[in-house]
Parts: sequence; structure tokens; C-alpha cells
Amino acid sequence: MLTTVWLLAPHLARSSRKAPVVLCGVLAVALAALPLTASYQLEIPYAVTLIRVVAVTVALGVAFALDDSASATTRVTPTSRRLVHLTRIALSALPMVSVWAAGLLLCRMAVPANARQYLPVGGLALEAAALMATTLALAAVAVTVSATTHGGLTATPGLLLATTAMTLLPDGLQPFAGPESARWEASRWFWLILLVGAMFVLGSVLRDARRRPSAAAGTTAVNVSIA
Repeated sequence: MLTTVWLLAPHLARSSRKAPVVLCGVLAVALAALPLTASYQLEIPYAVTLIRVVAVTVALGVAFALDDSASATTRVTPTSRRLVHLTRIALSALPMVSVWAAGLLLCRMAVPANARQYLPVGGLALEAAALMATTLALAAVAVTVSATTHGGLTATPGLLLATTAMTLLPDGLQPFAGPESARWEASRWFWLILLVGAMFVLGSVLRDARRRPSAAAGTTAVNVSIA
């Protein structure tokens, strides 16, 4: 399988949409670097907010990962569609994970040295992972039920609307709780459940995608025999 992925990766990299990954990556790093460039020290609550903005930006970078404009000509292939989708996800997600890590480091550097230990890195990493998984799940569902080029068009506004709605929730239900808030620990369960749910949806959609080429091939065979 690793050999197949190694052979697939260059071709999928050339056909994938690079602009969202590059633009979101540059924007995320630029936002994270702003306090340092302005020589401004961040308090923990402001650093957490900035890291969350970086996480949303990073998640937007993978929204178009599954878009495939050439799917009409490559629907029946000897390679599992699930493997193709997973390779596409890796090509977009791995660079964006690195971008998030760089953004976290830049934000942490802007926090006074004696307060850096209070930055909840683990909890923020959970949020970033859940946001990215949710974006990929939305894109996968859109690609499956709609068109193969509609993943990003669905996932991008879906993520923005969802995160905006969450910020408007009352304090007692706020997923974006501050680390000093009494709700911080409870809010981690929300992000964990969201991450697991998004991964389940993504896995289910990709598992179904593996069956579609066989169905398409069967339809082609029937058409040929009738002809």
C-alpha cells in the first residue's frame, strides 16, 4: 500500500487545489506572527483566542482536499477510491498540521515567559483536530451526495457558520471556553465527541466510496454486454 501511495502522491498533488492550502497557511502564520512583529506581549486569554483563529484558518485550508475535477474520467481505476481520498487528505492535512504547530509556537513566544506554562496546548490541539476533522467530514459528505467539485464549497461556509454559531452560545454552553473558566474541562468533552463523530462520518463516507468504482464498473460491463 505504501508503494501505491508513493506512486499516487505526485499525480494527486498536481491535480489538487493548492491555492486554499497556500493561502490559508500563509494567513495563519501571518496572524500568529502579528504580536511578535509588533513586539506585543499576549496575555493567556488573548493568546488562546488567536490560536483558535489560527485553528479555524488551518481547517479552512483542507476544505477543498477531496475536490476532484477529473473524477469523471478516473471513476473506474485499479486503485481503491478510499486510498485516493486518504492520500488527498494527507497531502492537504499534513502541511496544515505543521502550519498550526508553527502558529502555536509563534503565539506561545508572544506570551511572557513566566506565563507560558499556563497555555493549554493539549486542549487547543484537541479543538484544532476537531475543527479539521469536521471540515473534512463536511467535504466528504458533499463530494458523495453532490458533485466531486463541491466539497470545498460546502465545507467552507459550513465551518464558518458552525464556529460563528458556537461563539454566540451562552456561557453555560460555550465550547470556546477560556482556560480560566470553570467550563474549560467540560468543554473538552464537547470537542472530543465532535472529533470522534467527525472521524466516524469521514470513515463511513470513505468506506462507501470504495464500493462505488465496483458499481460503476458493473454498470459499464452491463452496458457493454447489452450493446
